[in-house]
Amino acid sequence: MSGVRRVSVGSAEGYVEHFYAKNGYTPVEFHVRAQHPFTGLSGVGLELLRPREHGSDFLVNVRSDYGYTQEEKQRIKGLLRADAVILIFEKQLASERLL
Repeated sequence: MSGVRRVSVGSAEGYVEHFYAKNGYTPVEFHVRAQHPFTGLSGVGLELLRPREHGSDFLVNVRSDYGYTQEEKQRIKGLLRADAVILIFEKQLASERLL
């Protein structure tokens, strides 16, 4: 596969986040799932990316001005009344070519 410059992965809670962090992945955004649309969020330090519906769920990826900590994950969960919030990690690859 040529031309690949980065890899993005979603994480589960706990040890998986630690595994990605220890292996060169950096948290770049949150993935949020809720039962209602996301509205009225100006001034809370969040950039909503790719909002979409999936069945009865509303999904959005979120960049945070406050970083990618467990505390921020909980803050987002409360602000968005979310059912689930997971970290999205990304790793820049040293080479454009993977074998």
